[in-house]
Amino acid sequence: EGDASGEEEESSDSSSSDDSEEEAEEQKAEAKEAVEEESACEVGVPKETKSATGIEPGKGDGADGAEGPAALPMPTCEMQDVPEKKEVLTKKEKRRRRREAKEAEAREREAQAKKKARQSFGEKEEERMESDGDRSEESEEGEVENYFDLVKRFTTKKTLPEVDHSKIEYPPFRKNIYIQVKEITIMRDHEIEALRKAQGDIRIRGKNCPRPIKSFLQCGLPAKILKVIEKREYEQPFPIQMQAIPALMCGRDVIGVAQTGSGKTLAYLLPGIRHALDQRPLADGDGPLVFIVAPTRELALQIQREAAVFCKVV
Repeated sequence: EGDASGEEEESSDSSSSDDSEEEAEEQKAEAKEAVEEESACEVGVPKETKSATGIEPGKGDGADGAEGPAALPMPTCEMQDVPEKKEVLTKKEKRRRRREAKEAEAREREAQAKKKARQSFGEKEEERMESDGDRSEESEEGEVENYFDLVKRFTTKKTLPEVDHSKIEYPPFRKNIYIQVKEITIMRDHEIEALRKAQGDIRIRGKNCPRPIKSFLQCGLPAKILKVIEKREYEQPFPIQMQAIPALMCGRDVIGVAQTGSGKTLAYLLPGIRHALDQRPLADGDGPLVFIVAPTRELALQIQREAAVFCKVV
């Protein structure tokens, strides 16, 4: 009996120690789950936990052994405020927005410029009306503004003002300054046609077109210009020069078509210089006698260099 009681005491002691160890492990597991729940609540995502019996939430044993609803409630936690995401734009969208902003700025600048121009134009009109208030309508109709005044008034517009040449008195000048030499005059018509055909097949259109020349001596140019031509070793005019120079000397309108490097520049420069020398000297306010328009800056500089060589001597 003594041995039996001793064995019972030992077994009771071992069972109590096992129970205390199990309770300690359960407490540690609960503390660990609580820490995991707190960390899950911090990022705003609830974490699934298991019950003390080892059953996952959402699963349970029903009366018939089938799966049923969770016996334990899910842990609740407060969600932290998540900052709003910024709008992400693609490169195409950014370019489109920049382009729209630039167009809006350009439209605004253009509107301001137009408004400013209208205001300045209105101020000029008011000044004119105040200064001319005592004048009659007849005197205003009789007044004719010159071209430069019209340009000042219409500088903000893209179109040039219309000019009534019938109300402007221009000094008389000679258009036809060409005197045909006898050598060209005595030539027959078939000889002129043969000359045109031999010199690059010159073709003309128009009424009473002057005959082509054979040398620069037949142009009627000043001796100083002929010396420059001789110094540059121009022995014979090019085909475009042979036909265009006498036509321009006669004051005719000419449209010349020729290849690049065929002498078109001298074909109109030499007659232009001759016409300018035939007119009276320029006075204050007079415009240019010869006006040349070129399609490119390089060509304009080339024409200017060529003209300067001949204009210096006259």
